[in-house]
Amino acid sequence: MADVHLKQVRKSYGNVLALSEINIEIPTGTFFTLLGPSGCGKTTLLRAIAGFHAHDSGEIIVNGTDIGKLPAHRRNVGMVFQDYAIFPHVTVRENVAFGLKERKVPRAEITRRVDEILEKVQLSAFAERMPHALSGGQQQRVGLARALVVQPTLLLMDEPLSNLDAKLRVDLRRELRAVQQSMDMTTVYVTHDQEEALAMSDIVCVMYGGVIQQAAAPWEIYHSPANRFVAAFVGSNNFVPLENGAITGVPVPLAAGVPSTGAELALRPENLHTISDPASAPEGMVTLPATLDQVAFTGREVSVALHLENGHEVEAICAPDASLLDLPRGAHTHLAFDPTKAQVFEAGVTGRRLA
Repeated sequence: MADVHLKQVRKSYGNVLALSEINIEIPTGTFFTLLGPSGCGKTTLLRAIAGFHAHDSGEIIVNGTDIGKLPAHRRNVGMVFQDYAIFPHVTVRENVAFGLKERKVPRAEITRRVDEILEKVQLSAFAERMPHALSGGQQQRVGLARALVVQPTLLLMDEPLSNLDAKLRVDLRRELRAVQQSMDMTTVYVTHDQEEALAMSDIVCVMYGGVIQQAAAPWEIYHSPANRFVAAFVGSNNFVPLENGAITGVPVPLAAGVPSTGAELALRPENLHTISDPASAPEGMVTLPATLDQVAFTGREVSVALHLENGHEVEAICAPDASLLDLPRGAHTHLAFDPTKAQVFEAGVTGRRLA
C-alpha cells in the first residue's frame, strides 16, 4: 500500500522539456492512469517513478519518503511491461518466483506466495507450463503475477495490454482491475487508449506536452473537461466555431460572459440528434440544417456523418434505426441539440473551457 506524492518533478532531454513541474497526489489503493498521445511524457513520468530515468528536479515521495534518489532496485515497486518481459526458458512458476529468489526468501515461503498469486491471477493450472504454450493474455498475467508476488509498495504498468487483440484487451482489463481492487494496490498505469483509461481508473490524468492538463475521476474528465485538448482527446467531440453567437446563422444561447466570436462550441456526438422536421424538435433545442455524407451501422448504434451549411463536418451517434440506413448520401436533414449539454472553449489546442 502506498500514498504517492510527486512535487515539482521536471525532466528534460537537451532542449526538449519532457516533464514540466509535475504535481500529483495519489491516495493509497488508487488506480491512477496516465493518459495521453505518444510523446506526451506519460512513460517518462512512469519510468522516473520506477527509477529507470533520473529526473532533473523535484521529489517522488512514497509513504512519506523521497525515493527519487534511490536506485530502482531499492524502490520496492513492481513493474509490468508492454512486451511481457518474461523468461522464455523457464516455467510459469519459475518466472513468478524469480524476484523472491533474488531477495533470498526461504523456499517454503516462495512456494506459498507463488501459489497464492497464481490463484489470484487465475494461472494455477498453468504453473508448470512454458511461456510459449500460453496465450498473450496468459503471458501478460504471468508478468503481473511476477510483479505482485514480491509485495511491492507500488505497482507500475506501462501499456500492458497494447499488444493484445481488442476482445482480449477488454477481458484482461477487467481481470487486472479486479486483482488490483482485491489487493488494494496503489497502481500507476500508462495508456494511450481513452476507453481503457475510463473503464479501469479511479483517477485519469491527461497529459500533453509534458504538462498535466487535468487529473480527475473518469466521469468528470469526460463530462467536464478542463480544456479543449482534454475534450478532444477523451471521447469523440465536434468542435464548431461560433460567429456572432451563432452557428451558420442559427443563434445559440450562451452563458453570460462567453465571447460570441472566436470561441468553439463542443458537441458530443451522442448529444446530437438527426430530425427531418425542425418543428418537431423539443422546446429549447437548437436545430441546424445539415447534409448527410455517410451512415454506418455498428450494431448497438448508428454513426451519422454530416456537414453543416458552412461546410463544417460533424458526427452524430444515434440509436439503431433502419430508416437512417435508408437515407441517401446528400439527403437534407437537421441536427438538433440541447445547448445546456454543449461546452464552449477558447480556440487553440489547449484552449481553456469558457462554459
